[in-house]
Amino acid sequence: GFSTNLDGFEPILTNVIDVDPLFCDSENSDFTIYDNSPCIGSGIDGANMGAYGIGCFNSNLEIGEPVWVRHFGGIYSDEFVQVKESSDGGYVSVGFSDSYDYPNRKGWVHKVDEFGNELWSYYISDISEVSGFDLTSDGGCILIGTAWQGGEMSPDMLIVKLNSNGIEQWRQYFGGLSADQGKVIHQLSDGNYVAGGYTVLGGNYQYYVIKIDTNGNEIWNWVYGN
Repeated sequence: GFSTNLDGFEPILTNVIDVDPLFCDSENSDFTIYDNSPCIGSGIDGANMGAYGIGCFNSNLEIGEPVWVRHFGGIYSDEFVQVKESSDGGYVSVGFSDSYDYPNRKGWVHKVDEFGNELWSYYISDISEVSGFDLTSDGGCILIGTAWQGGEMSPDMLIVKLNSNGIEQWRQYFGGLSADQGKVIHQLSDGNYVAGGYTVLGGNYQYYVIKIDTNGNEIWNWVYGN
């Protein structure tokens, strides 16, 4: 069999066998294998194995062919802007959904297992899109975006923590009287979080960086810019 590197380009061969794979015509780039090839059925779950650092495959399997494709959402615009592989082999995606509560756009977090089967979905009130997220050491995830709370005239940075089952544990708003936007967030080695975005001072956008603890309490913040 074969897999690809992190960039998805160069093949990384696994379970190779050091015998003649019996390609039909390898000199002319025909790597179809004969019916008596030792590659046939020798891999995991009866898959064909690789040989001689080339990789055995038949004419019905193309390198880069999708393993699975899934569609989620409704009749209106729904979009994932980021996806990450979780420690259990599944995938967490974030973005927005118009279909869930049309015409009100909601932030959307969605998890599937390694085969693309839905495990859970969570729609976030007060936020029109999850701008960034990180997977956390407890199996959950931390989300960031921009939201309006109460009757305020300008938005704040919003950070939301979900557990491994997609259940909200806490949310915190950060910022002042000016417009504040949340863009990226990352869990640090000490378990705390650092988040980044923008704030508006004197009519100009400034970088806004904040560190919070595991419960969402602010440790420090800095504003950078001219």
